[in-house]
Amino acid sequence: MTSPINLQPSTRCTGSTASAEITTSERTVTAHPSTPHPTTESAGPATGIQTRLADGSNPLEGRVEVRNGTSQWGSVCDDNFDLQDAHVVCRQLGFGAVLEVKLAGHFGEGSGNVWLDEVACRGNETDLGDCPADSWGRSDCSHKEDVGVVCEGGGSLRLVGGLVPWGGRLEFRPWQGEEWGTVCNTSWTEAETNLVCRQLGYPGGVSASLPAFGEGTGPIWLGDVTCSGDETNILSCGSSWEPSDCDHSQDVQIICTGAVFVRLVGGQNASEGRVEVRPGSGDWGTVCDDGFDDRDAQVVCRQLGYRGGVARVGGVFPEGTGNIWLDNLNCAGNESSVADCEINRWGDHDCTHKEDAGVVCEAEDDCTEYHSSGLTTSGVYRIGLLPADVEAFCDMDTAGGGWTVIQRRQDGSVPFNRIWDEYKVGFGNKNGEYWLGNENIHLLTNQKNYRLRIELLDWNNESAFAEYSTFRVSGESDGYRLHISGYSGTAGDSMTSGHPLNGQRFSTVDRDIDGHGSYHCSQERGQGGWWFRACSSSYLNGRYLGNCGYSCPSWQGVVWYYWRGRYYSLKSVSMKIRP
Repeated sequence: MTSPINLQPSTRCTGSTASAEITTSERTVTAHPSTPHPTTESAGPATGIQTRLADGSNPLEGRVEVRNGTSQWGSVCDDNFDLQDAHVVCRQLGFGAVLEVKLAGHFGEGSGNVWLDEVACRGNETDLGDCPADSWGRSDCSHKEDVGVVCEGGGSLRLVGGLVPWGGRLEFRPWQGEEWGTVCNTSWTEAETNLVCRQLGYPGGVSASLPAFGEGTGPIWLGDVTCSGDETNILSCGSSWEPSDCDHSQDVQIICTGAVFVRLVGGQNASEGRVEVRPGSGDWGTVCDDGFDDRDAQVVCRQLGYRGGVARVGGVFPEGTGNIWLDNLNCAGNESSVADCEINRWGDHDCTHKEDAGVVCEAEDDCTEYHSSGLTTSGVYRIGLLPADVEAFCDMDTAGGGWTVIQRRQDGSVPFNRIWDEYKVGFGNKNGEYWLGNENIHLLTNQKNYRLRIELLDWNNESAFAEYSTFRVSGESDGYRLHISGYSGTAGDSMTSGHPLNGQRFSTVDRDIDGHGSYHCSQERGQGGWWFRACSSSYLNGRYLGNCGYSCPSWQGVVWYYWRGRYYSLKSVSMKIRP
């Protein structure tokens, strides 16, 4: 079974009767326009207009050429030709959105007639024949004004011939309606493999040895593919089209990694439920309970960020719908992903949804427990001391590892000017910027004795840290009061010296309990929440001001006073705790 991934579905031309001629340098579509929009001049001839891109380095770019029926190809003048006109061209050719308009014969001068001038598309037309323009063939332009366009890549990718959807022979279809073909492995490296796997919805991949998944048939569309690693689409890489020096013994074959994403559905909380899996970016489906045991459950739960779990078979949780993807799953129990276990061919089974497998997972108390149990990869994990749906980022690398991150700022992508209730429950992206939540910090720090580590980075990428041997936050009824002491580090003590924050309650823009009297510190300091005293010393939840050096507004940014002062807003900071 294969799952083609449409890379530009939103920009495909649908319901068209377009036909195509394909060469290595141009792409041609015959369009049959509807009644032209009313203008003082005809928008085009009564018969179909064909459009192509010529003399580009690949079919996605080139000089725009048009013709009427079987007449001679001619060019389009760049007078007033803009992105809206180019978008119609790219859509008509079956590509993605327009990237650029190229003026003044950028792709070389054409020959013959300049068929269209003063094209004035609105951008939503199906083809150029629907757009207002001067009369067909009427122009005051020379070929030095031939217009060109660059379109975003389209096409589809799939892997075929493997037992699982994430491994197989790479097949490519340049645009909708064209034949599936293969890719030649000349110049192919792991960089290209990783790009393809990411494009298919997987984190990465490795090249497979020939002939692991057999030889393909049909055209060989691409060869000499060379990617820098920054691209998001294989058509953005350098390549040769329909290479003449390749045969199907050189078909690219790959195995993508991180291939099965897992979720639990239908349980009473996030840590239990029916096991559902999805290959890459395909459809979700269930796992049959034939042979499903605690070893399989351990792997499922570990992949979801728990320490382990137990199997539940016989339809304990509500029945699923759709595909039953896996049957007779056979895990040893120590794998990190279901993708690493032995399975039958993907989708082969003799089960009904009455046999959907389920699990009940168990989480470690915190990141230190995960680290002690042997999970040493930094990432987002469930925190057992908190409600079942609460996760945190675990730093398994810094200063011995096992740190539970409670706050992180790194790029300004998440606003911290939040109200009390938002700071209470937490906000942001656990893989990026976030605040774990005052209630969660309170629950954690009142069950174990934690230390706090604060890491700071300035815009010259110089770093410093501050550690406090005691860190605890009281409950909401006490205003999430801060209890902190025992400084050590290289950043200077901006929490317990100067204007010490120990014993201060938490304030937000909508709840002023900082005890300062005439000032509302949260409003004065960028509208973020913090434990304030005299509105100074440190303020790690301030506005993310970027690189304004020592000229930032006073006390308004991400400030650590005893390292870079009140006028400097830091590049990144994080707060993390460990027993």
